[in-house]
Amino acid sequence: MIGQMDAIAANEYLDTNPEYTEFSTSGFNEDIHIISKLMPYLNICICILGLPGNLLIIKVMKRSPLNEMSHSIICMALAVADLYYLIYLLIISSLELILGFEVIFIKMCKIYFPCIYLAYHLDAWFIVFLTYERVIAVAWPLNAGQIITKKRVIIIVISLVIFFVLWDSINIFRYDVFEMKFGNISFEMCDGVNSFGMPEKFFNIHDVLSEQLGTLIPIAFIFIGNTGIMYKLYAQKRIRAQLGQGEGNELAKTNVMIITVTTAFVLLMAPSAIYRIVEKHDEEVFDPVLGALYILTTLNPAINCYLYFITGKIFRKQLKKLLSKMICFKPTQMDHSITNISTLSTLS
Repeated sequence: MIGQMDAIAANEYLDTNPEYTEFSTSGFNEDIHIISKLMPYLNICICILGLPGNLLIIKVMKRSPLNEMSHSIICMALAVADLYYLIYLLIISSLELILGFEVIFIKMCKIYFPCIYLAYHLDAWFIVFLTYERVIAVAWPLNAGQIITKKRVIIIVISLVIFFVLWDSINIFRYDVFEMKFGNISFEMCDGVNSFGMPEKFFNIHDVLSEQLGTLIPIAFIFIGNTGIMYKLYAQKRIRAQLGQGEGNELAKTNVMIITVTTAFVLLMAPSAIYRIVEKHDEEVFDPVLGALYILTTLNPAINCYLYFITGKIFRKQLKKLLSKMICFKPTQMDHSITNISTLSTLS
């Protein structure tokens, strides 16, 4: 991305030099002043909204009976990944307001890009894992406990973390800061370079896969998985209706909760992913539409707790118990001592 002040200087030069018209960013400055200045404040608000919710998810999923369910481990891993993303975003947005746009997205790009890609990837693939844990639970309900054990879930979660840490670490060697000149005007930019000594084709493939591993690929997996779950649930509902049985047990309600969370991911992530493909925008120019759609992707890690509360009966029940326990006054040892002294004084 181009720094705000540098973009102003570049535009002045480009507008007066026809030979560089293909690089022109006419109208870019107005967008920068409106959208990009609002984004750090919106990000901070979203982080404040999401951080307490994800902490509550971890606390609630550790309570019985949720801690006995395999999906609770994935939900806790997802909450930890969301916490990492929101804390990182809160720090970045705060530093952007203090130090400026250029320092964060240009001078610190070797740190920014690996960390933000890791957040996207972990969030996306924990949700994919959550989807297919439900696919197994619905498709093979009698054997699901033997297929998806807590030990296997933990192994898969750790494997995903290790894989994406290694995968996204490559971006440390991919991005760097360099100086760009237009006549007498020069400014710094952050872009992909080949400082790893690997063939350029390797980095090109890695760039494309990194982009799609956080957007379209997990969206496709989730869409297919949710379609299978809903079809199976509909078939089961018809069978129960024919047998004159009720609406199902707590497992069915858990499925609704998971489908809601995973569908929300698709709805929030798909618009920006599709827009990037359709528009084929220049990464080095701030796109105000993509900036607005980015806010939707930021909402994704912040709203899961609220979706769990709305659609998950067991989660809602355990959350109410947890909050009641946290809010209710607990007498301390000193309070008991004071009570005992008062009782003795009354008796005497």
